[in-house]
Amino acid sequence: MLERFAHEALVTGDVPDALAAQEQALTTWRSLGDRVREGRCLVDLAGLLWFAGRGDLALATARAAAEQLAVAAPDSAELARALSVLAQRLAVAGADDQSAEEVASRALELAERLGAEPIAVHALTTIGIARIFEGDDRGWALLEQAAARARSADLPEETLRALINLVEAALDLRRYDLAEDYLAQADAYLEAHDLGLYDDILRSRIAALELEAGRWDRALADAEALLARRSTANPVRVRALTVRGLIHLRRGMVGGWTDLDAALVLDAGEIQELLPLRAARAEAAWLGDDLARGQEEATLGIGVGDRLLSPWWWSELAFWAWRCGASGPSPHPDERPYWLHAEGRPSEAAAMWASLGAPYREASALADTGREPALRRALETFNALGARVMARRTTIALQALGATRIARGPSATTRTNAALLTARQRDVLECLGEGLPNAAIARRLVISPKTVDHHVSAILRKLDVHDRDAAVAAARRLGLPVAGSRDGEAGSAT
Repeated sequence: MLERFAHEALVTGDVPDALAAQEQALTTWRSLGDRVREGRCLVDLAGLLWFAGRGDLALATARAAAEQLAVAAPDSAELARALSVLAQRLAVAGADDQSAEEVASRALELAERLGAEPIAVHALTTIGIARIFEGDDRGWALLEQAAARARSADLPEETLRALINLVEAALDLRRYDLAEDYLAQADAYLEAHDLGLYDDILRSRIAALELEAGRWDRALADAEALLARRSTANPVRVRALTVRGLIHLRRGMVGGWTDLDAALVLDAGEIQELLPLRAARAEAAWLGDDLARGQEEATLGIGVGDRLLSPWWWSELAFWAWRCGASGPSPHPDERPYWLHAEGRPSEAAAMWASLGAPYREASALADTGREPALRRALETFNALGARVMARRTTIALQALGATRIARGPSATTRTNAALLTARQRDVLECLGEGLPNAAIARRLVISPKTVDHHVSAILRKLDVHDRDAAVAAARRLGLPVAGSRDGEAGSAT
């Protein structure tokens, strides 16, 4: 009962309660002297510890589980699962004393021989992600195969893990077009499955993509929604704090460093969160003209990440070290936009960032060209994003060139929120138009009331309104189909 409670608490995003229940279950199995069930319990505990931000202990616990089950239950599904989870923890931690792919391959072979499809899919996902970061493009096909097998076997959590790993890999390798495609697949799948934890993970990755794509207001909204939840897992909070802190600092707003410092306290050394955080902190220091701090942050990040394991993040950190005056290392030629910029070819770097769909990075490269047309283009982008720090620097550069009629401040833009609603959110919105309470909406759409509440909050945020009636009115103004009429009724609680 404790273990089942821990699992349900985890998938609904309540990590502290999940961890407490799992630890109590472990104590109970140990008191009963059941070495196999104790080993199984340790496997689940390893995952919970990672979500709680205790990565080193999670890896140690996964090792202990695999070692115990190798003796207590050799040639078993329990051992296969322990090996698969150990491989996952090794991959996430970037450990180099054991090969994550090698351990995952052992798990896959044993799971397939025993017919344990959930474990086989889990192991295949880890192999796929390891191959991708080795530079082997066949890893993408393996991850897609894992997602397809999980769907076929009706394994929602494993399906989402494979899809989210596809998103993560695409983001880390700056393949933003692929990330958009995989995000759409994962988002659509989540609409049919009430798994709050995976929704939180996906939203944090959406926020990261929106940051790169220049959709900063949407990135902020997603990050703030995640941070408003009491039980959001630590890795998710770290990513959300990184996104919000960096946007605030780029916009010259207070509180950005507070977010980045809070993220550093939460992080437990996992490279997939620590490297983006260190890069953000290095950039923030450079924006604040604190070059010594920028060098320190970049150097600390480079010391954590191996270039082969995290090539783009490694080169980004090397790039910020260069911008802050460090003598080395330099960005690697394989991550060409960073390398081109550091080699004194910012126009070419800008063109590459434009092809990747990263407008702020494109503008930042254009701002280093020293040519008036490029500087004006950069300023237009900075103003549109509200990137006040770089806008101010670019304006000063244009004035130094003798330029006149320089645009000031962000240009007015029209934001249409209708396109931001998912299909499920549009279903909920139609029910709001009929005046249905959350319980009735949940019954109609066959989802939980908590999920309805999540969708309602997202609708209000995306339509920039404060209550349900205002959401219905805004939807009608945008031409969205909304059933019923509630004219004259008072606004209802959210």
